[in-house]
Formats: sequence, structure tokens, C-alpha cells
Amino acid sequence: MKTRTLITLGTLLALTLGVSAKPGGGKKRGEKGAKAKRALPDFIVTAYDTDGDGELSRAERGQLRSKMEERRNAMRAEFDTDGDGSLSAAEKEKLKAQKRTQALAKYDADASGSLEKEERKTMIDDLKASDPVAALALMRHHKAGKVGKAGRGGTKGEAKRKKKNPGATRL
Repeated sequence: MKTRTLITLGTLLALTLGVSAKPGGGKKRGEKGAKAKRALPDFIVTAYDTDGDGELSRAERGQLRSKMEERRNAMRAEFDTDGDGSLSAAEKEKLKAQKRTQALAKYDADASGSLEKEERKTMIDDLKASDPVAALALMRHHKAGKVGKAGRGGTKGEAKRKKKNPGATRL
């Protein structure tokens, strides 16, 4: 009886794992075993395309990656107060608060305490021109729903503010 129960459970487990696995072993369609390159925004290609062919070569992507790593290391050096090599939740909150304060001081033209759509656009355009890596990081962070999207990383308070001022996003 125990053997039959174990075999049944094993079969159910195998079937469950087989059904929940992604088709094709988790590869995206069209990949054919090769790792697909992530599409980069035009402003990044323009900033790092040194040979002018409209694409980033392996060396140019390496320069981009090293710039991104430099940026991460600089943030770690500034905000990693306990020196463990990574940012704790409290250290991340301190980083976010400082970046939020800087952005509001520079771009919140109407002093509303949040950035409206045009103010956000101005901020991103400035970053694209002055620090493309920072602009890319902000855009990816925003796209992931970690900045000012009620229901996706946002708060109930942000949802209420959205109803009152639909163009506003809090950094």
C-alpha cells in the first residue's frame, strides 16, 4: 500500500512539474538556444556606439556594463553604511529619499511635492543628455513598477493622489 501511494504521489508531482514548466525549457520563442540581446533605448545606443554602426558591439556593451557597475559601486560606497557590500532595506530607503529630494528640488516646478508628467519628462530628458546610464536605470525602475504606480509598488496614498491629480507621480 505504501509503495502504491508513493508511486502515485511521485507521478502527480512529476505531472505537476511538467505542466508548470515553461514550454521549450523556458526559452523565449525565436531564441533557438542563444541568449537574446535586450533591446536598448536609442539614447543609450547613441551614447555608447563609438563606431557609428547603429548597434552596440561586444566592446561597446562592455563599456556600458562597466559604467553601470561604476554607478552601482558609487552608490554602494555612499549608502552602504554598515560596510557589508550590499544595501539593506534601510540603506535603500535612504538612497531613495535622497534621490527623491534631489529630483523634487530640481524638477518640481509647481512645488506640489510630486512630479507631474511634463516634469518627469523634463527630468528624464535631462538625464538622457547628461547621464544616460542613470536615465536607463530610472526608466527600468519605473517600468518595473517600483516608482509611483499605485497597485504595482505604489501605495494607497498614491492611488488617492492619482484620482485627484492623474498626471502626478511621486518619486
